[in-house]
Amino acid sequence: MRDILLALLVLQGGFSYGQVLTFKNTPITVEKWKEAHLVIPIEVEVDNTTGGTVTGTLSFSLDNTRAPVASQLNVADFAKVVLRSTSPTISLNSGKKITKTVYMVLDRALEVASVKTLFVDATIGTVTQSVQIDLMQPNDLPYTLSDYLDNDELLLDKVHSVQSVNNVLTIYGEKNNSFQKRNVALRSGEVFAVWDRKYLTNFRHLNFLEAFSIFAVPYKVRPKATVEIKSKDTTFPKNATSGLTNLGLNLELARIQLDRYFSNGKKSTHKLSAGIFVAPSVEELDSVSTKAFLKKDVKSKQLFISSGLTISYSYNDISLVFVPFGWDYSTSAIGRNWVYDGRRWWGFGLAVSPKLFSTILNK
Repeated sequence: MRDILLALLVLQGGFSYGQVLTFKNTPITVEKWKEAHLVIPIEVEVDNTTGGTVTGTLSFSLDNTRAPVASQLNVADFAKVVLRSTSPTISLNSGKKITKTVYMVLDRALEVASVKTLFVDATIGTVTQSVQIDLMQPNDLPYTLSDYLDNDELLLDKVHSVQSVNNVLTIYGEKNNSFQKRNVALRSGEVFAVWDRKYLTNFRHLNFLEAFSIFAVPYKVRPKATVEIKSKDTTFPKNATSGLTNLGLNLELARIQLDRYFSNGKKSTHKLSAGIFVAPSVEELDSVSTKAFLKKDVKSKQLFISSGLTISYSYNDISLVFVPFGWDYSTSAIGRNWVYDGRRWWGFGLAVSPKLFSTILNK
Protein backbone atom coordinates (compact mmCIF):
# COMPACT_ATOMS: atom_id res chain seq x y z
CA MET A 1 0.00 0.00 0.00
CA ARG A 2 1.19 3.49 -0.76
CA ASP A 3 1.10 6.06 2.04
CA ILE A 4 1.24 9.85 2.40
CA LEU A 5 3.02 11.29 5.42
CA LEU A 6 1.52 14.62 6.49
CA ALA A 7 3.93 16.23 8.97
CA LEU A 8 2.43 19.18 10.86
CA LEU A 9 4.95 20.78 13.19
CA VAL A 10 3.04 22.13 16.21
CA LEU A 11 4.92 24.09 18.87
CA GLN A 12 3.85 23.21 22.39
CA GLY A 13 4.87 24.32 25.91
CA GLY A 14 7.09 27.24 26.97
CA PHE A 15 10.81 27.88 27.13
CA SER A 16 12.61 29.32 30.14
CA TYR A 17 15.85 31.10 30.94
CA GLY A 18 15.52 33.49 28.01
CA GLN A 19 16.18 30.80 25.38
CA VAL A 20 13.85 29.99 22.48
CA LEU A 21 13.34 26.66 20.65
CA THR A 22 11.58 26.87 17.28
CA PHE A 23 10.84 24.09 14.81
CA LYS A 24 11.39 25.37 11.27
CA ASN A 25 9.53 24.81 7.96
CA THR A 26 6.05 24.38 9.35
CA PRO A 27 3.86 22.75 8.23
CA ILE A 28 5.53 19.97 6.21
CA THR A 29 3.59 17.57 4.00
CA VAL A 30 5.40 14.31 3.22
CA GLU A 31 4.42 11.37 1.05
CA LYS A 32 5.52 7.96 2.33
CA TRP A 33 5.51 4.82 0.20
CA LYS A 34 5.91 1.22 1.23
CA GLU A 35 8.40 0.47 -1.54
CA ALA A 36 11.07 2.96 -0.40
CA HIS A 37 12.79 4.27 2.71
CA LEU A 38 12.00 7.91 3.45
CA VAL A 39 14.31 10.28 5.33
CA ILE A 40 12.68 13.43 6.74
CA PRO A 41 14.93 16.27 8.00
CA ILE A 42 13.35 18.12 10.95
CA GLU A 43 15.10 21.38 11.87
CA VAL A 44 14.99 23.14 15.23
CA GLU A 45 16.45 26.58 15.92
CA VAL A 46 17.95 27.47 19.30
CA ASP A 47 18.01 31.22 20.03
CA ASN A 48 20.02 32.29 23.09
CA THR A 49 18.40 35.46 24.45
CA THR A 50 20.11 35.20 27.85
CA GLY A 51 22.98 37.31 29.06
CA GLY A 52 25.46 34.45 29.06
CA THR A 53 26.64 31.36 27.22
CA VAL A 54 24.35 28.35 26.91
CA THR A 55 26.05 24.95 26.87
CA GLY A 56 24.23 21.64 26.77
CA THR A 57 22.96 18.72 24.72
CA LEU A 58 19.97 19.11 22.43
CA SER A 59 18.30 15.70 22.46
CA PHE A 60 15.46 14.35 20.34
CA SER A 61 13.03 11.53 21.09
CA LEU A 62 9.97 9.81 19.60
CA ASP A 63 6.64 9.54 21.46
CA ASN A 64 3.88 7.17 20.28
CA THR A 65 1.65 7.40 23.38
CA ARG A 66 0.39 10.98 23.32
CA ALA A 67 -2.29 10.51 20.65
CA PRO A 68 -5.58 8.62 21.22
CA VAL A 69 -5.10 4.85 21.18
CA ALA A 70 -6.81 4.50 17.79
CA SER A 71 -4.27 6.94 16.27
CA GLN A 72 -1.17 5.28 17.69
CA LEU A 73 1.13 3.02 15.70
CA ASN A 74 1.29 -0.55 16.88
CA VAL A 75 4.53 -1.76 18.44
CA ALA A 76 5.77 -3.45 15.26
CA ASP A 77 5.13 -0.36 13.08
CA PHE A 78 6.59 2.06 15.65
CA ALA A 79 9.81 0.03 15.54
CA LYS A 80 10.06 0.93 11.83
CA VAL A 81 10.47 4.65 12.70
CA VAL A 82 13.89 5.82 13.97
CA LEU A 83 15.68 9.11 14.59
CA ARG A 84 19.25 9.82 13.47
CA SER A 85 21.72 12.47 14.81
CA THR A 86 19.80 12.70 18.06
CA SER A 87 22.23 14.33 20.53
CA PRO A 88 24.14 17.35 19.17
CA THR A 89 26.15 19.37 21.70
CA ILE A 90 25.47 23.11 21.74
CA SER A 91 27.64 25.98 23.00
CA LEU A 92 25.90 29.24 22.17
CA ASN A 93 26.91 32.78 23.10
CA SER A 94 24.34 35.37 24.13
CA GLY A 95 22.30 36.77 21.23
CA LYS A 96 23.35 33.95 18.85
CA LYS A 97 21.23 31.38 17.01
CA ILE A 98 22.00 27.90 15.79
CA THR A 99 20.01 25.37 13.77
CA LYS A 100 20.27 21.63 14.38
CA THR A 101 18.69 18.82 12.37
CA VAL A 102 17.29 15.45 13.36
CA TYR A 103 16.45 12.92 10.64
CA MET A 104 13.34 10.76 10.93
CA VAL A 105 13.79 7.55 8.92
CA LEU A 106 10.66 5.61 7.90
CA ASP A 107 11.30 2.03 6.85
CA ARG A 108 10.05 0.96 3.43
CA ALA A 109 7.87 -1.72 5.06
CA LEU A 110 5.87 0.78 7.15
CA GLU A 111 2.23 0.65 6.04
CA VAL A 112 -0.57 2.91 7.31
CA ALA A 113 -4.23 2.00 6.78
CA SER A 114 -5.70 4.93 8.78
CA VAL A 115 -4.52 8.23 10.27
CA LYS A 116 -1.73 7.67 12.83
CA THR A 117 -0.09 10.31 15.01
CA LEU A 118 3.24 10.46 16.82
CA PHE A 119 5.46 13.21 18.20
CA VAL A 120 9.11 14.25 18.03
CA ASP A 121 10.33 16.04 21.17
CA ALA A 122 13.35 18.36 21.30
CA THR A 123 14.84 18.96 24.76
CA ILE A 124 17.65 21.14 26.10
CA GLY A 125 18.03 21.59 29.84
CA THR A 126 14.55 21.75 31.35
CA VAL A 127 12.83 22.93 28.18
CA THR A 128 11.01 20.71 25.65
CA GLN A 129 9.24 21.54 22.38
CA SER A 130 7.25 19.08 20.25
CA VAL A 131 6.40 18.31 16.65
CA GLN A 132 3.22 16.44 15.75
CA ILE A 133 3.55 13.93 12.91
CA ASP A 134 0.37 12.68 11.21
CA LEU A 135 0.56 9.65 8.88
CA MET A 136 -2.17 9.39 6.27
CA GLN A 137 -3.12 7.31 3.24
CA PRO A 138 -2.37 8.63 -0.28
CA ASN A 139 -4.13 9.10 -3.55
CA ASP A 140 -1.63 8.48 -6.36
CA LEU A 141 -2.16 9.01 -10.10
CA PRO A 142 0.04 8.40 -13.17
CA TYR A 143 0.77 11.40 -15.43
CA THR A 144 2.08 11.97 -18.92
CA LEU A 145 5.33 13.91 -19.24
CA SER A 146 3.55 16.95 -20.71
CA ASP A 147 0.98 16.89 -17.87
CA TYR A 148 3.76 16.88 -15.30
CA LEU A 149 5.97 19.56 -16.92
CA ASP A 150 3.16 21.95 -17.90
CA ASN A 151 1.21 21.88 -14.62
CA ASP A 152 2.73 24.01 -11.85
CA GLU A 153 0.63 22.15 -9.29
CA LEU A 154 2.26 18.85 -10.28
CA LEU A 155 5.82 19.99 -11.06
CA LEU A 156 8.12 19.33 -8.10
CA ASP A 157 10.23 22.21 -6.82
CA LYS A 158 13.22 19.91 -6.30
CA VAL A 159 13.93 16.36 -7.49
CA HIS A 160 15.90 14.10 -5.12
CA SER A 161 15.90 10.85 -7.08
CA VAL A 162 14.24 9.04 -9.98
CA GLN A 163 13.47 5.34 -10.33
CA SER A 164 12.93 4.00 -13.84
CA VAL A 165 11.14 0.77 -14.72
CA ASN A 166 10.75 0.41 -18.49
CA ASN A 167 8.99 3.64 -19.53
CA VAL A 168 7.52 4.51 -16.09
CA LEU A 169 9.39 6.98 -13.88
CA THR A 170 8.82 7.43 -10.17
CA ILE A 171 10.06 10.91 -9.31
CA TYR A 172 10.82 11.67 -5.64
CA GLY A 173 11.25 15.25 -4.46
CA GLU A 174 9.79 18.28 -2.70
CA LYS A 175 6.83 20.57 -3.36
CA ASN A 176 6.03 23.53 -1.10
CA ASN A 177 8.26 22.16 1.68
CA SER A 178 6.64 18.73 1.44
CA PHE A 179 8.13 15.37 0.42
CA GLN A 180 6.16 14.04 -2.54
CA LYS A 181 6.43 11.78 -5.57
CA ARG A 182 5.03 11.68 -9.10
CA ASN A 183 4.57 8.72 -11.44
CA VAL A 184 5.24 9.70 -15.06
CA ALA A 185 4.78 7.39 -18.06
CA LEU A 186 7.04 8.32 -21.00
CA ARG A 187 5.81 7.89 -24.54
CA SER A 188 8.15 6.49 -27.20
CA GLY A 189 10.99 8.94 -27.88
CA GLU A 190 10.34 11.13 -24.82
CA VAL A 191 13.16 12.06 -22.44
CA PHE A 192 12.95 13.38 -18.88
CA ALA A 193 15.93 15.53 -17.80
CA VAL A 194 16.99 16.41 -14.26
CA TRP A 195 19.59 19.09 -13.49
CA ASP A 196 21.44 18.94 -10.19
CA ARG A 197 24.09 21.08 -8.49
CA LYS A 198 26.04 19.79 -5.53
CA TYR A 199 28.87 21.13 -3.39
CA LEU A 200 30.97 19.31 -0.82
CA THR A 201 30.40 21.27 2.40
CA ASN A 202 30.60 18.58 5.08
CA PHE A 203 33.03 15.65 5.11
CA ARG A 204 30.85 13.78 7.62
CA HIS A 205 28.24 13.29 4.91
CA LEU A 206 30.79 12.30 2.25
CA ASN A 207 29.61 9.55 -0.10
CA PHE A 208 32.73 7.73 -1.33
CA LEU A 209 31.08 6.26 -4.44
CA GLU A 210 29.81 9.68 -5.53
CA ALA A 211 32.61 12.05 -4.47
CA PHE A 212 35.72 10.01 -5.29
CA SER A 213 36.98 8.56 -8.55
CA ILE A 214 40.06 6.49 -9.41
CA PHE A 215 42.34 8.85 -11.30
CA ALA A 216 45.43 8.67 -13.51
CA VAL A 217 47.37 11.36 -15.43
CA PRO A 218 48.93 9.83 -18.55
CA TYR A 219 49.94 13.22 -20.03
CA LYS A 220 51.94 15.91 -18.19
CA VAL A 221 53.30 19.13 -19.64
CA ARG A 222 56.02 20.91 -17.66
CA PRO A 223 56.68 24.60 -18.43
CA LYS A 224 60.19 25.92 -19.02
CA ALA A 225 62.23 26.03 -15.80
CA THR A 226 65.37 28.01 -14.97
CA VAL A 227 67.51 26.80 -12.07
CA GLU A 228 70.97 27.58 -10.74
CA ILE A 229 73.55 24.81 -11.23
CA LYS A 230 77.10 25.41 -10.04
CA SER A 231 76.48 29.18 -9.83
CA LYS A 232 75.14 29.30 -13.39
CA ASP A 233 71.56 29.64 -14.56
CA THR A 234 70.48 26.63 -16.58
CA THR A 235 67.20 26.58 -18.53
CA PHE A 236 65.26 23.38 -19.00
CA PRO A 237 62.90 23.64 -21.97
CA LYS A 238 59.20 22.92 -21.86
CA ASN A 239 58.59 19.19 -22.11
CA ALA A 240 55.76 16.67 -22.17
CA THR A 241 55.67 13.16 -20.77
CA SER A 242 53.20 10.32 -21.19
CA GLY A 243 52.61 7.02 -19.47
CA LEU A 244 50.68 5.59 -16.53
CA THR A 245 53.20 6.29 -13.80
CA ASN A 246 50.63 7.32 -11.20
CA LEU A 247 47.25 6.14 -9.95
CA GLY A 248 45.34 7.93 -7.21
CA LEU A 249 42.06 9.48 -6.10
CA ASN A 250 40.19 12.54 -7.32
CA LEU A 251 37.83 14.24 -4.84
CA GLU A 252 34.90 16.10 -6.38
CA LEU A 253 34.23 19.43 -4.62
CA ALA A 254 31.49 20.86 -6.85
CA ARG A 255 29.50 19.61 -9.81
CA ILE A 256 26.71 20.35 -12.26
CA GLN A 257 24.96 17.16 -13.38
CA LEU A 258 22.37 16.32 -16.01
CA ASP A 259 20.55 12.99 -15.79
CA ARG A 260 18.43 11.96 -18.81
CA TYR A 261 15.83 9.20 -18.55
CA PHE A 262 14.62 7.56 -21.78
CA SER A 263 11.38 5.82 -22.65
CA ASN A 264 13.21 2.49 -23.16
CA GLY A 265 14.27 2.47 -19.49
CA LYS A 266 17.86 3.60 -20.12
CA LYS A 267 19.60 6.52 -18.46
CA SER A 268 22.57 8.75 -19.29
CA THR A 269 24.50 11.06 -16.96
CA HIS A 270 26.54 14.09 -18.04
CA LYS A 271 28.56 15.89 -15.38
CA LEU A 272 30.94 18.85 -15.21
CA SER A 273 32.86 19.02 -11.95
CA ALA A 274 35.81 20.61 -10.17
CA GLY A 275 37.95 18.91 -7.57
CA ILE A 276 41.38 18.05 -6.21
CA PHE A 277 43.48 14.92 -6.64
CA VAL A 278 46.29 13.14 -4.86
CA ALA A 279 48.34 10.28 -6.29
CA PRO A 280 51.73 8.61 -5.91
CA SER A 281 53.96 9.17 -8.92
CA VAL A 282 57.23 7.63 -10.12
CA GLU A 283 59.77 9.75 -12.00
CA GLU A 284 63.10 8.64 -13.48
CA LEU A 285 65.90 11.07 -12.54
CA ASP A 286 69.42 11.48 -13.88
CA SER A 287 72.45 13.68 -13.31
CA VAL A 288 71.13 16.56 -15.44
CA SER A 289 67.64 16.68 -13.89
CA THR A 290 69.07 16.50 -10.33
CA LYS A 291 71.54 19.33 -10.87
CA ALA A 292 74.48 16.88 -10.79
CA PHE A 293 73.35 15.35 -7.49
CA LEU A 294 73.40 11.99 -9.23
CA LYS A 295 76.61 10.95 -10.95
CA LYS A 296 76.86 10.97 -14.71
CA ASP A 297 75.13 8.05 -16.45
CA VAL A 298 73.34 7.11 -13.19
CA LYS A 299 69.55 6.99 -13.28
CA SER A 300 67.17 6.52 -10.37
CA LYS A 301 63.40 6.10 -10.17
CA GLN A 302 61.99 8.03 -7.23
CA LEU A 303 58.58 8.26 -5.57
CA PHE A 304 56.75 11.58 -5.59
CA ILE A 305 53.33 12.65 -4.32
CA SER A 306 51.33 14.42 -7.00
CA SER A 307 48.48 16.80 -6.22
CA GLY A 308 46.52 19.52 -7.97
CA LEU A 309 43.23 20.89 -9.20
CA THR A 310 40.98 19.07 -11.66
CA ILE A 311 38.18 19.97 -14.07
CA SER A 312 36.29 16.92 -15.30
CA TYR A 313 33.65 16.04 -17.85
CA SER A 314 31.96 12.72 -17.14
CA TYR A 315 29.69 10.54 -19.19
CA ASN A 316 28.10 7.95 -16.94
CA ASP A 317 31.04 6.57 -14.89
CA ILE A 318 33.97 7.57 -17.17
CA SER A 319 35.63 11.01 -16.89
CA LEU A 320 37.99 13.03 -19.05
CA VAL A 321 40.04 15.24 -16.73
CA PHE A 322 41.98 18.45 -17.30
CA VAL A 323 44.56 19.38 -14.65
CA PRO A 324 45.26 23.14 -14.93
CA PHE A 325 47.55 23.14 -11.89
CA GLY A 326 49.53 20.15 -10.67
CA TRP A 327 52.62 19.69 -8.51
CA ASP A 328 54.97 16.80 -7.70
CA TYR A 329 56.47 16.68 -4.20
CA SER A 330 59.52 14.59 -3.35
CA THR A 331 59.67 11.85 -0.74
CA SER A 332 63.47 11.38 -0.79
CA ALA A 333 66.76 13.30 -0.74
CA ILE A 334 67.34 12.52 -4.41
CA GLY A 335 63.88 13.77 -5.29
CA ARG A 336 64.43 17.06 -3.47
CA ASN A 337 67.26 17.80 -5.92
CA TRP A 338 65.01 17.27 -8.97
CA VAL A 339 64.62 20.47 -10.95
CA TYR A 340 60.82 20.02 -11.17
CA ASP A 341 60.25 19.23 -7.48
CA GLY A 342 57.34 21.41 -6.32
CA ARG A 343 57.07 23.16 -9.70
CA ARG A 344 53.73 23.55 -11.44
CA TRP A 345 52.71 21.39 -14.42
CA TRP A 346 49.46 20.85 -16.33
CA GLY A 347 48.06 17.83 -18.09
CA PHE A 348 45.21 15.50 -19.00
CA GLY A 349 43.93 12.42 -17.25
CA LEU A 350 41.26 9.77 -17.02
CA ALA A 351 39.05 8.86 -14.07
CA VAL A 352 36.67 6.00 -13.35
CA SER A 353 33.93 5.97 -10.72
CA PRO A 354 34.11 3.16 -8.12
CA LYS A 355 30.44 2.55 -8.95
CA LEU A 356 31.58 1.04 -12.25
CA PHE A 357 33.58 -1.65 -10.43
CA SER A 358 30.74 -2.15 -7.95
CA THR A 359 28.35 -2.81 -10.82
CA ILE A 360 30.74 -5.29 -12.47
CA LEU A 361 31.48 -7.17 -9.25
CA ASN A 362 27.79 -7.46 -8.35
CA LYS A 363 26.85 -9.08 -11.65
